[in-house]
Parts: sequence; structure tokens; C-alpha cells
Amino acid sequence: MGSKLIPMSSAWRDTPARMLTPEAVAYHEAGHVVVGYEFGWWVRRGGVRLGPGAHARLQNLPPDGTLLARICVYMAGMLAEQKFHGVRWRFEEEIVDQIQAVRAGESEGARLFPTDFRAIALALLDDDPSISPRGARRAVRYCRAETQALLDQPRVWAGVERLARVLLRRRYLSPRTIKQVLGQAFFVGHPASRPGAAVPARASRLRL
Repeated sequence: MGSKLIPMSSAWRDTPARMLTPEAVAYHEAGHVVVGYEFGWWVRRGGVRLGPGAHARLQNLPPDGTLLARICVYMAGMLAEQKFHGVRWRFEEEIVDQIQAVRAGESEGARLFPTDFRAIALALLDDDPSISPRGARRAVRYCRAETQALLDQPRVWAGVERLARVLLRRRYLSPRTIKQVLGQAFFVGHPASRPGAAVPARASRLRL
């Protein structure tokens, strides 16, 4: 997702410098796109961009907007960075902190897009406003395992790496170019969606 940093976030405060490089951002955005495709989402007009305002513009419609799909697509960027660099994010801690911040009325700032952690927290609260810290941790662990399993598939990870390398070189990729980069073989036998939580979300147009 187009990362907008929150200075006081413990995750970002402790982030090694190598996690903020163009390479890391390229893997981040590529992770969103490729895992999004695995859930039947697609890249819309605006494509994927590297540099200031980095983003991946994705769109989905029910039933591809299940809670599991939303959270996995949000997680995919950070997990792709993690797989590339070998640095672990503190998902459970950060997302529980974000849930508590939302309930306390704390804002990320009027000009900031939600971070991935905040977006996951909002998705969980949208599904269950009374979710407990224990329930949130359980949901995060489950979705993280699902997302990691996807990224560990050779076809999926090869797609992330191809997309990240080309994005680093070109800085912007249109929806058509993304499909060309991934190649026809990537989509052979490609699942339209994956089984997940049966909680439909509203149609989403996401800038990630």
C-alpha cells in the first residue's frame, strides 16, 4: 500500500533503514497486487506507482471482498517485504494497538491515508465492533498464515519478484503492463477467489 508513515508508530520507529528502500517498497506494492489477484481482485486505472505517493490501486466486488480477502491483501505488502528482507513485523501487537487507538478516537492525521495496520484494524472493527484483543490476535494470526501460505507458493512469489523488479526499473505500471509482466502462465489455473470468511464487504476501491 502507498505507505504514509506515522512517526510514533512503534513498528515504523523500530524499522531498519533497509525496509524503507525503493526495493522494499517495490516488493510491498507487488505483494498487494499479486495476492489481490489470488482473491479475484484486479488492478484498476492508476495502476502501480513507485516513488512519492507510491500506491497500488486495486478494486474488488462481493464476494471477493470477504473479511479474509481484505485483510490478506492489506497484509500482503508487509509480508512480501518481510519475505524479501527477513525482518519480522509485529502484526498482532500493532493491530491491537490500532484497534485501541480507533476506539479512543485517535487519528492518524487529517492528510494521511490509513497505514496497513490501521486498515486491518478498521476491517476487524467493521466486521465486529466489540472484538476483543484476544479475538483480534486470533484473526490476525489466521490471516497472516493464509497470506504467508500464498506468498510461499512458487508461482505467487515468482510473480511478486517479477513485478517488483520491473516496477523498480519503470517506476509506474499500468494494469495492462502488469498482466504482461506476470505473463499468461501466471493466470493458467488461477483461482477466481479463495475460500474465506463469509462476511461480504462493500465494493472497495483501494489505494494500497
